[in-house]
Amino acid sequence: MKRMTITPQATLLMLALAAATQVQAQDANAPRTRQQVQAEVLQAQRNGELPTAGEFGLAQKNSQPGFSSVTRSQVQAEVARAVRSGTLVAAGEFGHRADQPAAPLAATAVAKTRAQVKAEFAEAVRSGDVVVAGETGLTRREAAPLAYRGVEPVSTTVARRAN
Repeated sequence: MKRMTITPQATLLMLALAAATQVQAQDANAPRTRQQVQAEVLQAQRNGELPTAGEFGLAQKNSQPGFSSVTRSQVQAEVARAVRSGTLVAAGEFGHRADQPAAPLAATAVAKTRAQVKAEFAEAVRSGDVVVAGETGLTRREAAPLAYRGVEPVSTTVARRAN
């Protein structure tokens, strides 16, 4: 049987390969440089992968609609047809057609003087019937009921005055 011998050169070559493999593994886990991070951000920006501003957190490529295949003159012709036929929807949140007037505002029964309105508001503040800031829709009385214990609400006071 022939015995295998390892020469010093072969030993050095194996050690060098093992060391190179460890260095590559360490490089993958090493912190990135400022230039590397800037390059990654630019690439993400080019790809539309950065999040958009706002509450949704969508990537830019998902939040912006694609380009339209319709030309400007085609859109203008479509709008002109909608105006002629009366199907153009007016701008805003109500969804009424442009050829129909908006619903009239409800007429107030009795106009109040500025002094009456100010007195009514002061009474509402005193009794906690003013809505607190924010999106809850709670009145001060509802938000802090102990602070208005024993204070009569404005609605009861106004009803009693009317009778």
